[in-house]
Amino acid sequence: MCLSREIAGRSINIVLYQECLGMSERDLEEELLLQKKLLELKKMLAKRGEKKSAREIVLERLVDRGEEVLRAAEEQFPDQTKVIIEKLAEMIKKGYITSNITGAELLWLFRQLGLPVRIETKIRIEKKGKVISLDEKLKEDYFNGT
Repeated sequence: MCLSREIAGRSINIVLYQECLGMSERDLEEELLLQKKLLELKKMLAKRGEKKSAREIVLERLVDRGEEVLRAAEEQFPDQTKVIIEKLAEMIKKGYITSNITGAELLWLFRQLGLPVRIETKIRIEKKGKVISLDEKLKEDYFNGT
């Protein structure tokens, strides 16, 4: 005897020999239903345990220097940033935000909301195959008289 059923979107073929198990077809159907319900319960419990924090939800969407901007905002404006993260996560969950968020976009958002987040910026110059910082270049030019 062969039973073919779909459980949780997967097709499962079960080959059972009634003689060996001593179960009727009805018993097998009941056992199959019981197994299906058990699988659904396990999935529901797994989903409950997978709740992500608002910060984790937002971090998944951040690209480029987004994480760096978020860290700077959290250091400089912890209370306000927490509220903004909550709102962003809510908007992501509801589907209002579907694309990734760049560091520039996040910085723009903070500034539009009145939070002047400061980001460390470095300007580097390549000279003769060597990368040097702008301040090193200016010092070099000043002392060399160029």
